[in-house]
Amino acid sequence: MRLRDDAAEEGRDVMAWGVLAVFFGFLGLLLGLVIGILGASIYFSDRLARARQALGQAKPVSEGLALPTESAKPTAEATAPPAEVEAPPPEVEAPPAECPPDDLERIVGIGQVFARRLREAGITTFGQLAAMTAEEIGAATDVDAGRISHDNWPGQAAKLTAG
Repeated sequence: MRLRDDAAEEGRDVMAWGVLAVFFGFLGLLLGLVIGILGASIYFSDRLARARQALGQAKPVSEGLALPTESAKPTAEATAPPAEVEAPPPEVEAPPAECPPDDLERIVGIGQVFARRLREAGITTFGQLAAMTAEEIGAATDVDAGRISHDNWPGQAAKLTAG
């Protein structure tokens, strides 16, 4: 009878250790998930802050918007359809020979590879980049124009050109 009691007790010990192992395994998984989420939120909030800084925005765009009140009535000028005016295409000027190239990697979305492609296409200054459309930049560098539009490379370049 004693042999059975020892085996049962040993079985309970093994089971207890197994339960503890599973518990600590799940605890480690949960802790890793929390740390991963916190790390990602810190990383992306930093990228968002750098993007806003590059675009010259101090606060989110939605904070500056106000809903119209009932007392604000549209005027005839405000309700008139906008006149269609065709803007002439921007003229791309080559930088003077003594003009040093700009650090295009200051633009959010441009890393070493895209900066090299821009230099190979002859685009070395913020002014040149600001004067081009996303499609023109994409055609010159073999970069997807949707990515260029999403990151607004010409807009960022224009802000950096302005100072």
